[in-house]
Amino acid sequence: MTASADRRQVVVGIDGSPPARLALRWASGVASLLGAEVTAVHGTGLLDRLDGRLVPAHEHLDDLRRVAEDEWCDGIDPGGPPRRVEVVERPAVDALLAAVDERPTDLVVVGTRGLGIRRAQALGSTALQLLRVATVPVLVVPGPGDDGVPDLRRLAIGVDGSAAADAAVAWAGGLAGLTGARCELVAVAEDDPVFPLGPAAAVTAAGEEDAPERLRAVTDRARGVLRDLGVACDVTVRRGRAADTLVDVARDGGADLLVVGSSGHGSAGNPLLGSVSRQVAHDAGLPVVVVPHPDRH
Repeated sequence: MTASADRRQVVVGIDGSPPARLALRWASGVASLLGAEVTAVHGTGLLDRLDGRLVPAHEHLDDLRRVAEDEWCDGIDPGGPPRRVEVVERPAVDALLAAVDERPTDLVVVGTRGLGIRRAQALGSTALQLLRVATVPVLVVPGPGDDGVPDLRRLAIGVDGSAAADAAVAWAGGLAGLTGARCELVAVAEDDPVFPLGPAAAVTAAGEEDAPERLRAVTDRARGVLRDLGVACDVTVRRGRAADTLVDVARDGGADLLVVGSSGHGSAGNPLLGSVSRQVAHDAGLPVVVVPHPDRH
């Protein structure tokens, strides 16, 4: 089916690799739920690979577009959402952002090489660069993998009371409302407890005596948002390192998708991998949606 210019879209990065093929399947599945179209984007540099050899990309744009349409997208159900394929002479991140700017966009989907990639290599990855600058939610699908899109029966959501986390709750709640998924709200406290609270409770700031109440207020507010959307949820509060704990809880709970918010700022020493959201996307080993702060929308 051919996409039209007046409908919302889900943008996905493609390059023919197994992770990109999996990302395309996810993009098609989510677009079907949202009633959106799929825009598959390949950004090319001076050289690109065609039929197993490096060729000047500018001279072979039509051939690359044909390969993208006929081979890279050949596993997608023809009865699925409409799609269009774009091959542009831009770096991958720039090409995806340009597609987002062209039309209203619900989601960007990218594949990644998964847990095998070292952090030094991750600094240059399309997925992590995109998370730093994107103004719409980004779904990072880890690879390699040949599995299809799951039923999305369980979503884990990181909450901390921030505006970005509130946006993540709203986004995940909207998706859960479409799929009937159950959500697990996860609040993580990173500092030492003021007093023993047991394995299921923690505090979030050293010396903050009312931290348990604050955490309860955070999760209660998020639970209220989901309740208003008709979405069932559980609440988990843990103490530990935020990124590691979010990933552990999502894995242990059998989450099909982990949703977190992002302020868009990393640490001063490492602005790319410094944020919790980007660490989660890099380390989770399961699909992660990073929802930007509302000011970035």
